[in-house]
Amino acid sequence: MAGFSAGTGSAFSLIPAQNATGNWIKVVQRVPVRIVLNREDVDRHPLRIGLSMTVKVDTSAAGAPVSKTPGAALPEMESTDWSEVDRTVDEILGQSAP
Repeated sequence: MAGFSAGTGSAFSLIPAQNATGNWIKVVQRVPVRIVLNREDVDRHPLRIGLSMTVKVDTSAAGAPVSKTPGAALPEMESTDWSEVDRTVDEILGQSAP
């Protein structure tokens, strides 16, 4: 495990949302976790969309110094210009509007 990420929304809340009847909705609490994988493992067993994993974090060393060093920088992701696609979608939606 390389680190935790901040979560937002009800899926990441400490207490699940309450519905109108006053019953607490039971949900699995999820926290985004960054993991590090070996390139060889990924080449042999490619990751698929929607996979989940279980992470156990040893907190027995509570009070131990926390690293202030930021993690390794991620490579910059490829950026795609979607403006032409947006124009096409707007045009199609405009034609189908009553």
